[in-house]
Amino acid sequence: MLTLHRGGRKAEALRAYATVRGRLVDELGVEPGAELRGAYELILADESAPVVPRQLPPDLPDFTGRAEAVAVLALPHPVAVVSGPPGCGKSALAVQAGHALRTAYPAGQLYLELGDREPDDLLAEALRALGVAAPPPTTAERSALLRSLLAERPMLMLLDDARDADQVRPLLPGNDSAVIVTSRRRITELPGAALVQLGPLAPDEALSLLARVAGADRVAREREAAQAIVAACGHLPLAVRNAGTRLAARPGWSLSVLRQRLDDDWLGELREVRTGLDRGYARLPADAARTLATLGLLGPAAQPGWVIDAALGRHGAGDVTDLLVDVNLLDPVGTDEMGQPRYRVPDLIARHAGSQRGDPAAVGRVLAAWTATAEHAMARLPTTVFSLTAAGAPRWRLPGATLDRLTSDPVTWFEAEHETLSAAVETAAGNGAAESAWGAGRRDGAVPGPALPPRHLAEHPHHRPGRRPRGRRQVRRGRHAQGPRPGRPLPGSLRRGRRRLHPLPPHLPRAGRPQGGGHLDLRPRRGQPVPRPVRAVARPLQGRPDDLRGDRRQAG
Repeated sequence: MLTLHRGGRKAEALRAYATVRGRLVDELGVEPGAELRGAYELILADESAPVVPRQLPPDLPDFTGRAEAVAVLALPHPVAVVSGPPGCGKSALAVQAGHALRTAYPAGQLYLELGDREPDDLLAEALRALGVAAPPPTTAERSALLRSLLAERPMLMLLDDARDADQVRPLLPGNDSAVIVTSRRRITELPGAALVQLGPLAPDEALSLLARVAGADRVAREREAAQAIVAACGHLPLAVRNAGTRLAARPGWSLSVLRQRLDDDWLGELREVRTGLDRGYARLPADAARTLATLGLLGPAAQPGWVIDAALGRHGAGDVTDLLVDVNLLDPVGTDEMGQPRYRVPDLIARHAGSQRGDPAAVGRVLAAWTATAEHAMARLPTTVFSLTAAGAPRWRLPGATLDRLTSDPVTWFEAEHETLSAAVETAAGNGAAESAWGAGRRDGAVPGPALPPRHLAEHPHHRPGRRPRGRRQVRRGRHAQGPRPGRPLPGSLRRGRRRLHPLPPHLPRAGRPQGGGHLDLRPRRGQPVPRPVRAVARPLQGRPDDLRGDRRQAG
């Protein structure tokens, strides 16, 4: 009856009512019920029955994990915001929660995909779904009408992929309705909103999701390969599901085949993930995109906040840091011993960012900042150390007050930054920056000779007797990439060092306080052999890098 009436066929709708009423009276001796009579009265008055939208997307039958978040969303909230990085399953969780709450809102459920759309367009879509054929012209009028309609009929609203709080506010109904918002941004500006922050799945949950999509038997047979696959996916639900569907579509593949393909080209294999990451990267302002690409090249170690200043070449880049944190592309991971906040780029995001077109100058500035800061910390150590200054390596200096604060306890600073300094050495070596690799590595103990005073070396948390420090191979690779080789000149600082050390005296050199811009003051002492750490440094300076390996093996 209502369908006929809404289609402009009022007479047919009334005849349908008369037919039904006649049969009820003749065969059962009863009049039509209240709902049928109400529809008949609406038709007589030329009114339409309220539209009941049922717009929630289908629930995922293989939804896995997120027990705590599901528990939070099981209770209706005036506003709940689910945020997290791309691919963490925000929309899947919201849809799961929406279906669980559906019976509590029989008047209807509205679903809007926000993206980059403007509020007036979204409001018009919502009003049309509620039966308003001609929404008012302005955003304010549309927002007011939506609140009026939902005040009488509270509904559940799911606002997916919100850009920011300004986009969401005009869409919020009045009291009694419930709203679930998903966003890549940490939206904290909506008063009273329940906040749910998502990250990767736990490893067991990611493995369970892969089994539900690809087949439990296949995962059980190749559990080690399955664990490697979910690790390569960063334990993100979208990536794991993408990998599982690849396996489900190729029953003849072993899991080891996909594991190898992910190792070779994970972006090519996980196309849905790449699309989402590309979209998030494209939304960033230029400074933030350039910074993310630079951070993606610096390795998995948590970086101090000032690294972003160096990447951008300006002091006080906290606005860019805050933006990357707000859009869940940079995770704050606490504060170190020196009181400076530290940040890490999530695994898949870092790998994707590292594949973007980076700024070599930004990477160079970060390396130059590490060199200058480590140099400043070395100068404040209480004990004179054996040191070769890479005079040709560039420097990018933090403000003096910042440097003094960071290196007020230089030993603690070196301990806190050991992993990041080693990662900087690897980055420098991988980019062919021999001088930066030598300078940063020398200060972190990546090349022979103590970077800390001997009395502190044994207490260093990363020190292992007889262990070659992590960065030596990268330092050697970076330095040999540019010399010394037959017919090629040594880098500037190494040429000056070679003039001082060649020919090497057959006696013990005493390393005094560095003279002449930081080079060694060597004075022979008769009757004692040259220690192996000194020979290990000296031989490459004499143009014999091939002899380096043996001496370093015993020098560590």
